[in-house]
Amino acid sequence: MNRFLLQGFLLLALIPIGLLIGYGFLVMGPIICWGFAINAYRANNDKELYFWLFIGLIGFFIALYVLGIL
Repeated sequence: MNRFLLQGFLLLALIPIGLLIGYGFLVMGPIICWGFAINAYRANNDKELYFWLFIGLIGFFIALYVLGIL
C-alpha cells in the first residue's frame, strides 16, 4: 500500500478518537471541579469552595453549549 495513502487512513482514524477524548474532557471537567469544591468544603475553605463551584459552573455551561444543548 502506498505510504501516503496509509498515512491518510491513519489520520482519518485519529479524528474520531480525538473527538471522543475531547468530549470526554469536556464532560468530566465540571465533575472534577465539583470534586475539588467538595474537598474545599471538607477543609472549611470557603473562598476555594466558591472558586471551584464557579469554575465548574462555567465549564458545565460551556459543555452544554459545545454539545449543542444550549
